[in-house]
Parts: sequence; C-alpha cells; structure tokens
Amino acid sequence: GYLRDIQVSIRKKDGSRGIISINQTVHRDDSGKISRYEAVFRDITEAKEIHEERERTRTVESELEQERLKRESVEELDELKNKFISTAAHELRTPVTAILGYADFMLTSDLLDTDLVMQDLAVIYRNALRLKDMTDDLLDVQRLTSGRLTLQISEFDIVKNLQEIAEELSALFSDKGQQLVLNIPESQWIEADSSKIDQVLINLLRNANKFTPEEGIVTVNMSSSAETLTFSIVDNGIGVACDDLLKLFKPFPGIDHGLHVSSTGLGLSLCKGIIDLHNGDIQAASEGLGRGTVFTVMLPIRL
Repeated sequence: GYLRDIQVSIRKKDGSRGIISINQTVHRDDSGKISRYEAVFRDITEAKEIHEERERTRTVESELEQERLKRESVEELDELKNKFISTAAHELRTPVTAILGYADFMLTSDLLDTDLVMQDLAVIYRNALRLKDMTDDLLDVQRLTSGRLTLQISEFDIVKNLQEIAEELSALFSDKGQQLVLNIPESQWIEADSSKIDQVLINLLRNANKFTPEEGIVTVNMSSSAETLTFSIVDNGIGVACDDLLKLFKPFPGIDHGLHVSSTGLGLSLCKGIIDLHNGDIQAASEGLGRGTVFTVMLPIRL
C-alpha cells in the first residue's frame, strides 16, 4: 500500500511551526506478507510558505484588477453621464431658443400681420410640443429603469394614430425638404397602450428625420398577419456602422453619428422598453455608414 503526500503540521525544536510531507510505501515478500515499511519525510515549510504567498499575491492582484475595472466602469459611466447632460442640454436649448426668439419678435415687432403671427405661433407650438415629447421621454426612461412604467391597454386604430402623428411632424420633414411616404392599410386595430405606441412612432420618425439629410426619403411600411402587426421605418440617411447596431437600444449608447448631429440615444432605448412591455420586438438594420437605416417593429395584435 501507499501513503502519498500526507501533510502534517509539526512544532520544531526551536518552537516554530512547520509542515512535513510524508510518503510511505509498504513492501511485501513473495507470500504477500509485509516485509518492511519505507517512509520519506520531507520538510516543505518553505515551499508551502512560498505557495501561500503566491496565492495571497494572486488574490491581491485579482482584487486590484476588480477595483481597477470597477473604477474604469465608474469613470465610463461618469463620462457617459456628462456627455448625456451636455447633449440633453443642447437638445432642450434648441426648441427653447426658437420659442424665445419667435416670442420676442412677436412682442417687439410693429410690422406683424395676422398671417405672420400665425406662422410664428405655429413654430412656437411645434417647438413646445418637441419640449413636451423630450421631457415625457426622460420621465418614462426613469420609470422604465426603475420598473414603474405601466401600460394602459385599449383597442385602437394604429393607422389613424400614425396618420395624425405624420401630420403633426410634417413641418419637420418639409423644413428639410424630405419626403415622408406612408405605405399603410386603411385601418388596423390592435390592443396596446395607445399613448406609448405613439411615443414609439414619434421617436422613430424624429430619429429618421434627424439622421436623414435634406431631400431624403423616409418611408413607413405596415402589414399584418393573423396575430402580428409589423411596421418599419426606412430612411436613406447616414446609416449605422455594424459594430454600433447592438448599441442603438441601450441608454447612453455613446455612438458618434458624425455630421454634428446630437442625440442622447434615450428615445430608442425607450422604444425598446415600450415594445418589450408589449411582448413585441424591435430591430435595427443598416448596410453601413451612408447606407440608411431600417427600424422594424413587431407587435402582437391582441395582448
């Protein structure tokens, strides 16, 4: 029989503690009887201490690496937060500046006629709606991340909603000379949260408008099967790099869109959250930069 590497703690003559390794071999004669024992005792105290010191070093290095990664994560989040604050401030400042500018002109000009006043009021109204949409999105993203965003389900005609939204946003597209094309049925009733689906449509259309150059084309296609409604927003805009497609629906994606176009990225994150709550799916596809983007949404017709 054998005893292999049995480690025993001992007290040495000098009073210190040590560790020995015992390896024992049992020898037998031809008849099978034990003829002798052979044991080897080896002081492994120093080797054990070196091993334990290496383990402690590995543990410390691992803890330091975890701390470094945690610090980098915090720094990255802090950078994203600062970028978001800067972008959000710019996004909010744009409509506020327009509102103040047109309001000041109306208050101080002596040359206004009724038609001009109505035009200025229309600009003020559009920018006020834009501010409302952005603040609603910010609040809903906060509710979504905290699990407090709830749905109010009803049956409604999504085609009618889309047509009304397209009419409300028509000035955005005409200002850039863009075409907004609707390839949609006469009606399509679904069970969903009407206001939340409106948010999805508004965000996707605003996104297409923002990232499509002047004279571009944005197309909305809609179709349905017995159980599923599918609609897509197709543009011929700046497109998305393949590596960035998976980031699109994350809060603070940190994507450099170029063309000096600012975007917090929260709108698409909110769209995904809303569609997920409806047990649906949203996908983005692009053949690359400068090749346009397609956002496709699939929703159950009945919840």
